[in-house]
Amino acid sequence: MASAALASRETSSADARGEVGGPIVRQYVVVDRSLGMSAGKLAAQVAHASVAALLAGTQRYVEQGDAGVAPIGLEWGGSLARTSIDADVLAAWVRQGEPKIVLAVDGERALASLVNRAESRGLMEGMDFFCIRDACRTELTPDASGSRWTCVGFAPMDMETIAPVTGQLPLYR
Repeated sequence: MASAALASRETSSADARGEVGGPIVRQYVVVDRSLGMSAGKLAAQVAHASVAALLAGTQRYVEQGDAGVAPIGLEWGGSLARTSIDADVLAAWVRQGEPKIVLAVDGERALASLVNRAESRGLMEGMDFFCIRDACRTELTPDASGSRWTCVGFAPMDMETIAPVTGQLPLYR
């Protein structure tokens, strides 16, 4: 299902929740299904991608004190962490249930094409999206780098921003 159709369907469900006028925020993870990962390996790679955005945002805030982005506090195990991810976007994502959508491509070239499309739209690796590589200690065979590129995870963002990048990709099934 294309992201545009998904956005249309989700707009009506957002209206039903009383979030009319607010951004529809989703987190997308695009997985290379040609790797034939087991369900457990796939879940682990998607989890790495999902967590990467929040952890990277927190690290940037701590290291750089990014004053250009309104930080919000997150409780983690009794301690307060700060993140440089836009507070309004993050709050909307949490309010909407932290939705994640897993999409599929076939092969590393398709992942590279996705990254090129994201960069051409002004998205930046390490900030807006994250290329996840597996250490190949269990079921995947490493490439020449000693690891294997498994997926690209996008930070939670407004559907209008991400749809041009991922809109043509199918759901992972």
